[in-house]
Amino acid sequence: MPDRILIVDDDDLLCASLCIGLRDRGYETIACTFGEDALRLALSEQPHLIVLDVLMPGLNGFAILAKLKAQPRLCAIPVLMLTSQRSPTQVLEARDLGASAYVAKPIDASALAARIRQLLAPRAVSIAHGVEWLD
Repeated sequence: MPDRILIVDDDDLLCASLCIGLRDRGYETIACTFGEDALRLALSEQPHLIVLDVLMPGLNGFAILAKLKAQPRLCAIPVLMLTSQRSPTQVLEARDLGASAYVAKPIDASALAARIRQLLAPRAVSIAHGVEWLD
């Protein structure tokens, strides 16, 4: 079964581009453009990784991250923050809230794919040894 990635970004074009690029690399993707939908989809779809934009209308990425990490069924899912913001303060805030990685836009597709593989590697090792993460 391919790894499932939830992409949350209010930029429809970027969201679609990420979905296509990740599907071409063998991942299953789910996407949404509103933070409120991200929480619902994460609970129902149980993705293996979440790619989350910081600057979004309504709930911003930090608020979404805090809510994800507060949910027992979601707190172990790695979250890669994706943003045009490069402030060291925001990088620290993301880390303190539980983000696994922070990638700045514009996106280098190869570097992003490598980072995603790295974040999903512990899951691949667990499956190879017959141990699947529990929901």
